[in-house]
Amino acid sequence: MYLVTKGKKGGYEAVHRFFHSVKGTAGTLELEEISHSAEKLQLLLEEKEEAGFLEDHEIVTVIRGLGEVLILMESRMEEEFGKESKENFRGSVAPETGELLSTEDMKRGLSHREPSSIQATGRILLIDDEVSVLNFIGNILRNYDYEVMVSPDPEEAMETLKSEAFDLVIVDVVMPGKSGFDIHEFILREKIHIPVVFLTGVQNKELRYRALRDGVDHFLEKPIEPAELLSRVEGIMKKQHNKNTEVFTDELTGAFSRKYFTKRFEEEKQRHHRQGKFFSIAFMDLDHFKEANDTYGHLFGDEVLKGFVECIRRNLREYDQVFRYGGDEFLLLLPETTNEEAYIVVERIRKSVKEKVFTPEGEEEYQISFSSGIAMMKEPNVSMRELVEKADEALYRAKEKGRNQTIYAPNKKEQRKRKILIVDDTLLIANLIKTRLAYLNYEIAHAQDGEEALEMIRKFPPDLVLLDIMLPKLTGTEVLKRLKGDPDYRDLKIIMISAKNKEKDILSNIRLGANDFITKPFSLEVLEEKIKKLL
Repeated sequence: MYLVTKGKKGGYEAVHRFFHSVKGTAGTLELEEISHSAEKLQLLLEEKEEAGFLEDHEIVTVIRGLGEVLILMESRMEEEFGKESKENFRGSVAPETGELLSTEDMKRGLSHREPSSIQATGRILLIDDEVSVLNFIGNILRNYDYEVMVSPDPEEAMETLKSEAFDLVIVDVVMPGKSGFDIHEFILREKIHIPVVFLTGVQNKELRYRALRDGVDHFLEKPIEPAELLSRVEGIMKKQHNKNTEVFTDELTGAFSRKYFTKRFEEEKQRHHRQGKFFSIAFMDLDHFKEANDTYGHLFGDEVLKGFVECIRRNLREYDQVFRYGGDEFLLLLPETTNEEAYIVVERIRKSVKEKVFTPEGEEEYQISFSSGIAMMKEPNVSMRELVEKADEALYRAKEKGRNQTIYAPNKKEQRKRKILIVDDTLLIANLIKTRLAYLNYEIAHAQDGEEALEMIRKFPPDLVLLDIMLPKLTGTEVLKRLKGDPDYRDLKIIMISAKNKEKDILSNIRLGANDFITKPFSLEVLEEKIKKLL
């Protein structure tokens, strides 16, 4: 770090930029204590902006404040990710600039917090008012590929249970406001079919007896033993999987049932909503199946259906699933798969089906074919019924064109992706914004200073610029002046970003031509709405 001494303007700017970065980033991540500590020191420096230096006693205040901020940040890192993350964090502040490094630069220290893949072994909701317990249990389960959502607020957790699907709930028995018993009663009342594990640090037989009477037969005592936790969760998941297999499997063909498709569709839709992960479905229908049934009998028809599903399963990837939708109609659910990729999967199945030969008793060999329609989930608000109807329309077109072929669902004319340029020297903020906007189908670029921003705008003109005021080399306000003074970029949409909520600064930038203004720390939802209004 630079020390701020008389005559060293560069040192003053570096320290000021560091506290500015910490305040905005921590506030956006809802780390209020860290944000407030950084803000106090930023304000102290701004009071001395004209002089450009600090007196000796003020230098002591800044150094102590810096230590306080770093201790708070290390403490939060240890709470979130464990003791080993401290060293990784200490390398996450660039000493030559005072900037926070990006999430990519810190990846080694945070790798065990990455979201689980589509092959995750189960989705768990963890509810406890103790943040340390949430972090401890959550990290253990994530390390074993469970997808974990945590909530310290029972009321919030109940709302989450209404809208999202989970395989298991782990909940503390004793919490302020709502207890674990309240959560369990809510689950029963809402008819949410999901196993519950009670966490308890209280050696109270009456609590355990009450839980058993209420139908909760899984307990974990604090302090939690990782081996016991994992064994308990794995056992429950296996039992739940076997139960689901019985309930959600078509008895004749072994394909999953239509009821299970509804559940899996909602899970994939939620993943699409949270992470922007697209998926496709394929509606498949056997050609002339009724004729074969009428000619050779229902027993032969059953053999055809079973053989068809065998062909499908042999050619699916491990995370794809086949569902019997009704009669001779089947659906494929293909996670993280585009129209084009789904087409390849279906045509691979077609090749296998073409080679499959059936022999009715006393008759000549019989071969089958199928028609298919594909629809891709691109927009978060599309319902299951709407997407299935799109695939069904494509299936109908395939039959109209002569059967034994695959057709994509008719899509609206593809629109050009809107380009957004983020200009902010705080890489973590830029990455947060990029992640948030990914599912809205914007093309995102990033510049770290004013000069780089102007160069990128001239080479690859964006539709909108998110422009931080405080930038190295060239300030955001100066970039705004140059753009609005150039006839080629006068109509470019620009949202200014600032850590200062001063009316004169806002008015000044609006007068220069900015379309909108947002102050750090800001809500990503609010930023999203501002972007939508302008584009």
